[in-house]
This record gives sequence, C-alpha cells and structure tokens, in this order.
Amino acid sequence: MSKPIGRQERVQVLKGAESSTVVPLVRSGGSAIAVVWPGVGSEHRSMHVVSLVGGGRTVDLLHPSESVYYMKSGGASVVDLESGESQDLTEGSMVHVDPDTPHAFEAGEEGCEFVGGPCPPDPAVYGSLTED
Repeated sequence: MSKPIGRQERVQVLKGAESSTVVPLVRSGGSAIAVVWPGVGSEHRSMHVVSLVGGGRTVDLLHPSESVYYMKSGGASVVDLESGESQDLTEGSMVHVDPDTPHAFEAGEEGCEFVGGPCPPDPAVYGSLTED
C-alpha cells in the first residue's frame, strides 16, 4: 500500500487510467481502482473508477459518511439494500447516498463505468489493498 504523502499545498493531477491501486469494491465482472484516496494524501475526499461488464456487480457498500457517484458511461441500477428500492442509471446520472445506507450497483447489458466514493474516505475500503 502506498504511504500517504501528507497534506499537499499544491495541485495534483491524478490519472485514473494510470492508477494501479486496486480497491475491493467489485463482487463480480469488473474492477475498481482508487484515484483520490488517503494514499495520495487526500484527507477529505475519495474517488474510485469502477468498471463493470454486463451483469457485473459491486460488493454491498456501506459507508459511515455520504457517497456520491457519476455514471460516466453505460447503464446500471443502484439498489438501496435496506428498502429494496432500485433506480436505473444512464450515462450522466448522479447518485447521492446518505451515510450508513447499504447500497450496491449492478451493470446493465452493455456494462458501465462510474466514478465516485465516500466523503470523507472510508478507512474500511483500504484495509486490504493490493497494488500492481
């Protein structure tokens, strides 16, 4: 795991496609990488790039803080695992999840790519990181 580089007094350009920090957020059919997280010095924000193939699914997600996600491409559904309510997402959709709300994403037929994560970062997400 990368060591945090501390509080930055500068602008960092972080390219998700070049990240090798795998985050265990996908149950089946895809991958997730950390782009903005404590390992790059972020204390108050996290952002992950999640790619799911058709029918791919995230693990059940639950964070002590709110989460925000942006559907970059494709389509998916997001499920509130407490209420069972499911909402369809298309390219350009934004999702806001209240703190302590269990949720999951499942890709549609064409798969999807979305970005986002909890704010502030959830330490539980990074507990078992692997790096390429």
